[in-house]
Amino acid sequence: MTYQTQPQCFLGGTPEELFRAWCVVEYQVYFAPVPETMLITAVKLSEAFTFAEAQRNSEWRKWVTDQHTVLTTIRGVGTREECQRKSTDIIMGMPTRPRCNLYGYNAFAQIRPLECSNGKVYQTQAEAAQDTGTAQSAISRHLKGELKQVKGLIFRYKDA
Repeated sequence: MTYQTQPQCFLGGTPEELFRAWCVVEYQVYFAPVPETMLITAVKLSEAFTFAEAQRNSEWRKWVTDQHTVLTTIRGVGTREECQRKSTDIIMGMPTRPRCNLYGYNAFAQIRPLECSNGKVYQTQAEAAQDTGTAQSAISRHLKGELKQVKGLIFRYKDA
């Protein structure tokens, strides 16, 4: 994988302050002559160029290989909460969501009903967890592809 950076700002502070700082990072991938924004997220500044957050994203793993050139842009720096809010604002201002932001935290606060292998449809993960006696986090991990099933149940988004 080829990595490129594009300077957007200069940071000052002690090494400890910079190590604790958070940033909004945009990862663009060259699929053709022009880059496509694949993921916008909030990460610790110290992890922005390790791609740790991106590599945990199932869509990223599906689309990006070692042969792709990745352009990393730091869009802002601040506290964790400020960066999460700013990344959501950037995503909401885009005409289409980046491929890797289709899943993960719900930037558009949309309700995505779930179908369960027990034949029921749930409006939220929390509702499904309460009814089936499972953890909401386990359902979320299952929907991301990290778990094959949750207590013998299989969930999928109804609109998928």
